[in-house]
Amino acid sequence: MAETNPTTIFLTSEPESASVRIYQCQKRWEELQSSGRAGVRYCDHCHQKVHRVVDADGFERSVARAQCVMVAGLDPVDKSQKLYVGKPGGVSYAVYAALPVQDD
Repeated sequence: MAETNPTTIFLTSEPESASVRIYQCQKRWEELQSSGRAGVRYCDHCHQKVHRVVDADGFERSVARAQCVMVAGLDPVDKSQKLYVGKPGGVSYAVYAALPVQDD
């Protein structure tokens, strides 16, 4: 259910922020089953655990373990905070403020 092109998001709105790539899933965090562990849910479609990630270090650990994740990130286009569920694709550090603003 994951898309084939990754979505790049920023973990914070700080000028120097970790940008992460995620192959976004169509499932939402609320749709996933409880696993009995805090911060972990189960996807009945993919038959995998999905781990809640709160920072770049957690994201990097999930990349290393090839885990599905739920991460809150800032969309660089509309500047809104959203929840993303899917496979992590990598972490880099970028200057968030240097992104071009896109007008409609």
